[in-house]
Amino acid sequence: MITGRITGGSHGWPFAAATFDLDACGYVEDEWRLEGQAQLYRHRAGTDRSFDGRWSAEPAGDAAFATRMLVRRPADPARFNGTVILFWNNVSLGFDLMAGESPHIYDGGFAFVGVSTQRNGVHGYPGGASPGLTVWDASRYGSLTIPTDSAAYDIFTQAAAAVGRDRPLGPNDPLGGLPVRHVLALGASQSANWLATYLNAVQPLSRALDGFILDIYFGNGSPLEVAPYRESARHTSRDP
Repeated sequence: MITGRITGGSHGWPFAAATFDLDACGYVEDEWRLEGQAQLYRHRAGTDRSFDGRWSAEPAGDAAFATRMLVRRPADPARFNGTVILFWNNVSLGFDLMAGESPHIYDGGFAFVGVSTQRNGVHGYPGGASPGLTVWDASRYGSLTIPTDSAAYDIFTQAAAAVGRDRPLGPNDPLGGLPVRHVLALGASQSANWLATYLNAVQPLSRALDGFILDIYFGNGSPLEVAPYRESARHTSRDP
């Protein structure tokens, strides 16, 4: 669930904040905290993850998490086209990349939501080798935590619900009351691999997204089950 805005910190702005003039585009940018219990999944007994896309998942426990969503939305509701682009942040370099973002998003009146779904985006590579959120600004992001990438799929599901048609409205609405009709998932390269597994194995269970865009996609998927950090300190996710 959304528990409020993320503000302050030693830098005073979000990691991966827009480097272009949002005001000129008619957009505003806010950062929101998303936290709760993430459903974990495993491959259903007797099934395999195959290249035909017919993957089958089942629940396998849960894990507590707290992460962030970076939201850019039209300041004028009349400019909003009704569609949210929900981006699975790429973490190939050990921090959040908004790879796949396009000027057409802002020209076309879409809302853009970048979700820190994976551990490397929040914590960086083991040993502080990359500037994950908690490394880059501990005073702003120090309380965020993703214990395992197994939680990433349901974090994405919960992010979709937080910006979807039936989301709770009020002071903790990341979209400021905009009337949403569709939520489209977007992933690029490394995150497209994860989104492929979501599409094939989790979407049939969650029905959380209205469509998927897999950009720079090489045809592979990512695992449903990833060992917690204490068991996989040497594991990293890199582009093929």
